[in-house]
This record gives sequence, structure tokens and C-alpha cells, in this order.
Amino acid sequence: MARLLDRGGFVLADAFVTDAPKGHRGYRGMVRISEAHLGRLFAEAGLSARELFTTPARRCRRVMYRLGARRRMSVLAKSQADEIHTQWAEPHEV
Repeated sequence: MARLLDRGGFVLADAFVTDAPKGHRGYRGMVRISEAHLGRLFAEAGLSARELFTTPARRCRRVMYRLGARRRMSVLAKSQADEIHTQWAEPHEV
């Protein structure tokens, strides 16, 4: 996915996320996905994600993400990215 984005290009993603460790629930009308799992999917696709805004919902949070292509990283930047990825795996307070 990341290779399809032009330098500086981005995609907006609108998602209903939960603090569950993995998986998803719901149906086509509203699917709630684990925020940790979604973060892993973004990373596997070569995308960096930044939360633009969030709103509380009944059993989850609705989050708008700005996704951009990850660029080649230095060793220091890679360790920082690994730290951020680890934070994705931790539950967030609502």
C-alpha cells in the first residue's frame, strides 16, 4: 500500500476501535476492530499512522487516522518506531 502513495501523499482512515487485544466484532453496518491489531495492519502495509481526532462511541472510540508511507529509517528512527508500535499494543484509556 505504501508504495502507491506519492511522497507526502496520505490516506484518511475512519475506524471504530476497541481496546481488545486482537480481532474484530460487528457486521457490515459497524465493525469494531482492536486498535492494537489495526496498528499492526498499518505497520505491515508500510504505513505510519497519526491520530487526527477521536470521538467516544458506545462500546468503542471512533478515530480518524492520517496514514502516510513509511520511508527508509535510520537505526535511531527504527528504534523510535518500534517504541511507538509497542505503545499501539497497549490499551488506551477512553
